[in-house]
Amino acid sequence: MVLFGNDDQPPLVLDARRARERGHQIYIARIVAEVKNHDQSTTAWSLAEEIEIIEQEGWRLDRMVESVGGSTMLHFRQAFTCVFRREG
Repeated sequence: MVLFGNDDQPPLVLDARRARERGHQIYIARIVAEVKNHDQSTTAWSLAEEIEIIEQEGWRLDRMVESVGGSTMLHFRQAFTCVFRREG
């Protein structure tokens, strides 16, 4: 599956694969997403896609913590620290 318009794999995918190949049981990723209006509910498509591609590497999302990382006049940046555990 290509989510980013080219065949290059995102760094998170490569890191998740490396962690699995090295035998790690836990993988922690910090995912940054931009939100246009922080006062309204919204679907975080980019966050969902990044979680899905990490899970395709054999990890399952276990915990997630959100923090607002900064803002501009039109966008807010949120960072999500995600803890993944290996399947099986």
